Amino acid sequence: CELAINVPPVSVFMCSERKFSSLTLGYFDCDKPIDKFWLQIGQSIEYLEFNGFCDFGIYLPVVLNRFTELKTLKLDVDFEFGTEFECKLPKVEKLILTFNVHGPCDDDENGHLKQYENLIATMPNLKYIELLVYTGSYDALVQFLVRYPTKIKALTFQMLPDDTAALVNTLKCIIKMNKIQLDKLCITYFNNWQILDELLEKEKFLRHLDIGTSTFPAKKYPSIERFEISINKSVNTFEQLAFLENLETLIVLGSYGETNCFFGHKKINCLS
Repeated sequence: CELAINVPPVSVFMCSERKFSSLTLGYFDCDKPIDKFWLQIGQSIEYLEFNGFCDFGIYLPVVLNRFTELKTLKLDVDFEFGTEFECKLPKVEKLILTFNVHGPCDDDENGHLKQYENLIATMPNLKYIELLVYTGSYDALVQFLVRYPTKIKALTFQMLPDDTAALVNTLKCIIKMNKIQLDKLCITYFNNWQILDELLEKEKFLRHLDIGTSTFPAKKYPSIERFEISINKSVNTFEQLAFLENLETLIVLGSYGETNCFFGHKKINCLS
């Protein structure tokens, strides 16, 4: 709903004595900033998320400045972040960011890529970046990875099967980047386990793997603790999967309409 001072949800926050630590907005029109609201709630919010149909205009830095205690920021939405307004986010340590650069990088300040760099420059203590990748410009993505190799810890590729060739090339680049140490990798759909094997062998700190595929991994990866798989065919057995031995969490989603998605012929020693 529209953020208006005299109607919920803003009026509820304004009348409450409770301190809130998390705020998620799925719709927000930044052209109508509510200074009193941001000043009051910004003193306690540590997690802030914008997603869906948020329209920031030029006001994003102004809004973010209100959140003096912010530690985690999630922007699952396109945005512009120029240098016209000064913004400082000294306590932010984790940034979850939609990466959706359109078109090739050029020489005019790298276009849209510069918006991401301007945002990150406001966070001197940033330690963890998670990228939600929707981009059609893989050159820009690789350039971003090269720019912040030690901060990027998680990648989610929202790709369709026809993006496979570009995704393979991107993963090959990541394999060659020694400074990148991922702890989470999610890919909507991917079947090239040869490339994944190379990547998983290189990423010794990877703890969480989430993938849509038609085959299971055959090797054992001791570092992975959480494995989520959306598989598009029936699975007859898990007996051959040494991969599962060290998991803490296993989540399996079968294809739609399959009544016998899998049979657990072997006891799996997962905590959940």
